[in-house]
Amino acid sequence: MSQPDSLGIALVDSLTGQFYSVNAAFIKISGRTEDALLNLNWMSITHSDDLQEELSNMALMNAGKISGFQLEKRYRHRDGKFVWVNMTIAPVQVEDKSQPRHLCMIEDITARKQAERGGAEFSDSLISGSLAQPKSCKSR
Repeated sequence: MSQPDSLGIALVDSLTGQFYSVNAAFIKISGRTEDALLNLNWMSITHSDDLQEELSNMALMNAGKISGFQLEKRYRHRDGKFVWVNMTIAPVQVEDKSQPRHLCMIEDITARKQAERGGAEFSDSLISGSLAQPKSCKSR
């Protein structure tokens, strides 16, 4: 179970994707400084394979067809690697409807994804029979 301080939270412009504020956990997970994040939008740090699903969900949320969404996606870390996150998006009620905002809450799930990938590769090798066979057995 996650500790509360490990949940990354950002306030984001729902139309442009611009970050308005981020907490310390969001900064840590993204590997970027607060100033860097506040000059970026979420699309610029999202893996290209994950972009369309989130854009589609954002369009549905902005049109009022869904009240938020959750997905697993990858953010590009400052050092170039990709970090898997479990992300929840929830709209924020604002007086000025022309400037919608949402909360983006992320949890780093990279270790879990790596373990799943390792387990799947091992299972595939068992099924295909490609595990290395011992070359010889020595008896005592």
